[in-house]
Amino acid sequence: SAIRGMIGGGAEKKDKPLTQEPQVEKAISNSTQRGEKVKIQRGSESVELGEKEKGEGSESFDYNVPGIVPIIAQPSNLTCWATVATMMVSWKDSVSYPITDVMDSAGAIYRTKFDNNQGLLGSEKPAFLAALGLTGEAPQSYSVQGFRNLLESVGPLWATTDELPGDGFAIHARIVTGMFGDGTPENTFLRINDPAGGRQYSETFLKFMQKFEEVAAGGLRVQIVHF
Repeated sequence: SAIRGMIGGGAEKKDKPLTQEPQVEKAISNSTQRGEKVKIQRGSESVELGEKEKGEGSESFDYNVPGIVPIIAQPSNLTCWATVATMMVSWKDSVSYPITDVMDSAGAIYRTKFDNNQGLLGSEKPAFLAALGLTGEAPQSYSVQGFRNLLESVGPLWATTDELPGDGFAIHARIVTGMFGDGTPENTFLRINDPAGGRQYSETFLKFMQKFEEVAAGGLRVQIVHF
């Protein structure tokens, strides 16, 4: 189909993360050596630093991925996987695709599963990701900084979590589009596009990781996906 060629197109070249710009690194180094506070902003991205302290929490930051990640509501209860995949492909191509178009591009089997309100099994996920050019991260636990580095490097993250940790098993796919806070798990927040109801909200990194690790406890699987 026509979209098949479009999905394979490359995304626009992204700027370096703000903190990796040479002039910003120099300003940060100079200010922290003098014990001064500094705030640097570029578009929707800003970094605010104070006097260096040991451990996490010495940096206040606010980062959003470049471009637009559309908020799409899943049309049925078991199709979050198809919906978040469509958000990801739409972001990459800067085109607002219908879910059916992206499923057709991935393959007839996925269009059938979507039409029949079927979930995507963990064993089926690698082939589906490969069909759309998506990459799955190896199973691992993340620190705030590690998760932030990944978000800044590759763009929006498709994350699979258990929305009822400690109370049953409710696997769900969502998209992380940004982060802000002071660098601690309790006071760092993720900006999330949730296909359940087509909502956007913030969630603490601590709460997110509790949901994330609940899935990992049930068996290793691909939980973080990106382009």
